[in-house]
Amino acid sequence: MLKSYKYRIYPNKSQQVLLAKTFGCVRYFWNRQVETFNGYNKQANPNPVFLTSTQIRRETEWMQEVSAAANIKALGVDNAIRTSSDEVASCVEMSKNELVIL
Repeated sequence: MLKSYKYRIYPNKSQQVLLAKTFGCVRYFWNRQVETFNGYNKQANPNPVFLTSTQIRRETEWMQEVSAAANIKALGVDNAIRTSSDEVASCVEMSKNELVIL
């Protein structure tokens, strides 16, 4: 039997700012990975390079203000998409808001 619980949180101003920054960084990281995945093409781009959270954090100064763990959890399958280009095309399918392993 599955149970779920709902909790209301009432963050103060500084917590609201930190939550907004964290969600913004996760969204940016996710969009970068989706952009790389969508850029895959057997002829034009046979080996897309998926940057890690650490590499993206080094590129952008403002991402260092929040926890790196949030970006790692954004995909949940961070290492699954770092395979050869042929495996990427056959094993991973991107949809609007989620990453689905086939």
